Amino acid sequence: MTAGTARFEHLQVIRDGVPHAGALNMALDEVLLQNPGDTPLLRFYRWAQPTVTFGYFEPSGAARRVAKGREIIRRLTGGGIVEHGDDVTFTLIIPRGVPFARLRSVESYRQIHAALARALECGGVAVQAQEDEPSPPADSSQPNSCFERPVLHDLITSGTKVAGGAQRRTRFGLLHQGSIRPDPVRAALWRENLGREFPLALARFCEERNLAPDEIMRAELLASAKYATPAWTDRV
Repeated sequence: MTAGTARFEHLQVIRDGVPHAGALNMALDEVLLQNPGDTPLLRFYRWAQPTVTFGYFEPSGAARRVAKGREIIRRLTGGGIVEHGDDVTFTLIIPRGVPFARLRSVESYRQIHAALARALECGGVAVQAQEDEPSPPADSSQPNSCFERPVLHDLITSGTKVAGGAQRRTRFGLLHQGSIRPDPVRAALWRENLGREFPLALARFCEERNLAPDEIMRAELLASAKYATPAWTDRV
């Protein structure tokens, strides 16, 4: 599996065009992860309002300082603080039976971003991967803002980070949550190009499907019971 080649033979694609609250978006990812079948799944989704998500191990106080009153949601994945609204957001779920799910984290991250870079370049956006791990900030008390601190294999254009992600491995498989921050002037074009080119960069054969009613119902229950609760938000 090298850059420029398909990572998977088959891929399911969900284009979730209905903007959701942050808790429901995170719950949908977990529900889909827990029922992965045997085919990787890519979901594009949107936000009902400006939202800040933060990594599983991050303190909620840091996220609140960045959010300034916006909704904050703790993710199941790691990583730092991400501001959502006009970004292109996606989740890639790889069932544990797929060999890709057993790659080391740094390698799976690299390969997903290599496919993402190919998709962006097909849309006329020249990007390059961050080639080394940046030094930690001198002031560790500052919020860990994802797009201000690129990590290894994040995507950069004109010196600015435009794509990053976070992962979590579970007994069900690999969950990768990613965000692309488009040029505001060309945001609609970026979204259209990525929706078309990213699945093709990941797989040889793509099959579109919608969220099933039972997936939405289970996610709504999980959002209320977990992601929207102070016990989850303030666990750290």
